[in-house]
Formats: sequence, C-alpha cells, structure tokens
Amino acid sequence: QLQGLSAQNTDTVTALAPVALDIIKSATPLDPQAGEEVTYNLTARNIGGAAPTPIVVQVDGADASVVLISDAMPANTVFVRATDPGGGTLLYHRLGAARHVYTTTPPQDPAQVDEIAYGLPDLQPGATFSFSFTVQVGRSTGVQMDNIAYITYMDDLSAQEVMVPSNILSLALTPVAPDIEYYTDLTFTDLTSVTGLGSDLYVQAECGAANKSAAAIDTAIIS
Repeated sequence: QLQGLSAQNTDTVTALAPVALDIIKSATPLDPQAGEEVTYNLTARNIGGAAPTPIVVQVDGADASVVLISDAMPANTVFVRATDPGGGTLLYHRLGAARHVYTTTPPQDPAQVDEIAYGLPDLQPGATFSFSFTVQVGRSTGVQMDNIAYITYMDDLSAQEVMVPSNILSLALTPVAPDIEYYTDLTFTDLTSVTGLGSDLYVQAECGAANKSAAAIDTAIIS
C-alpha cells in the first residue's frame, strides 16, 4: 500500500485430471494340456479423468496413432486366431520385425506371429475395451506358462511411452519329461541304442524349456 493505494492480483491454477489406465488378463482353460488351445481375454479400462495420448506405430507401412494393447505370444505356443470386436485395428507383429511395426493381416505361417495387438484411436475416461486371441500349447512344455499384456500410451509431460502391465497370468501345465533319442539316419526314423565306431549317430532331443518359439531354432548343449 502506497499513499492510500492498493493493488490486488489473482492467480488461477488449473489442475488437469490424470490419465489412469489398467489392463486385466484372463484365460480359458487355466490348466491346458499339450496340444490344447488356450483363449486369452484382454480388458483395458480408463479409470482416470483424462484420455491417454496415442503413440505412433507403423501399420502396413504407414504411421498410425493408437493407444496400443499388446501381448507377446507365450513361450512354446503358436497363434491360432483373434477376435476383432471393432472400434480399432487388430494388429499382428511378425517374428524379426522392428518394435511397433505391425500388419493388419496375419502371416501365412501362424508360427511367425510373435505378438498380437489392438490399436485404439482413443480410450475415453470410463471406457472399457476387450478382445481375445487363441493359441495352441506346444507338444512339449514345462510346468507353468506365464504371460503379461500391456497397454501403451504417450505421456505428454515427459514425451515418453508409458507401458501399463496387466496382471501376471500363470497357467498350470501338465509336465512332459525331456526326452532324447538316437537314430542312424537323417530322417530320424531308424531308432537305435548303439552305433559302431566311425558311424554317424543322429540325436533328437525334446524339451519344452528349449522351445520358446515354434518359428525359431533354439540352440541347446547336449553332453
């Protein structure tokens, strides 16, 4: 105050509602046998007060802005099919492709699918979205199959992607004992228990832990 004069200033602070997403994963059945199909269901929810900012991915060679729901194929499984409920784009990631590079059609060989995803244009506050996909469990497996899905969006403040994980879904599997057999021919049809010195011996080993992907050749040490 100066010579009877006064000044007043008002500051306005606007609090922005936060983005809060979650994703829930379930499966049927929870105790599959080797060779059986398992259907995973993914449900994404916006439980916050603002819509998430999409990320940029590549779809069929062109950039697309999406809120991304993604799930890598569980180890020792092969993709079978996926549902498309509409409202976005069903996406397939192929083995060996760069991150966030997808196609809208599956490869001819389903074993080449190493991730299934769904791109949403947005996910408004209070909105819920679900889709499902089915895999076939490999012939040789361990005793447990774990898997996590993610929903990914862009954080406006940090300009960094935020990946929100689902619950860890663990399926109980019937254990299959590792097996090793010996053959005298490259077609692996003539089974043998012994071979002569200087003769070729062909070894066939089967172990679910060394067969994470049906589309890739794993290396294992046999001694």
